[in-house]
Amino acid sequence: MEHKIDLKLIEGVFTHEDAREVLCGLLTYKINFHDLKTFSHMERKGEEHIDSLKRVEELKADKARVLSWLKGIESGKQIRIQSEIKIYVENEQLAFSN
Repeated sequence: MEHKIDLKLIEGVFTHEDAREVLCGLLTYKINFHDLKTFSHMERKGEEHIDSLKRVEELKADKARVLSWLKGIESGKQIRIQSEIKIYVENEQLAFSN
């Protein structure tokens, strides 16, 4: 059994519009995930999920930063995006890190 997995989530060169769509789509998905988690937590426990609320604010700020950055790039330019995900069992992080 593997204890650690590395995935290339995004890897390539994108047009300005495709880069915007990929990045904003990913960030919007994560925002919606945490919004739903907060809603579910509120329904079950009657209180807000503080970690998810904080994460939503961080993700919204990241999304605004990406949009602002993209506005500063000429629309004809190609944009390279590389995103890697590392997945591991929490207590085994140190044993498998490089």
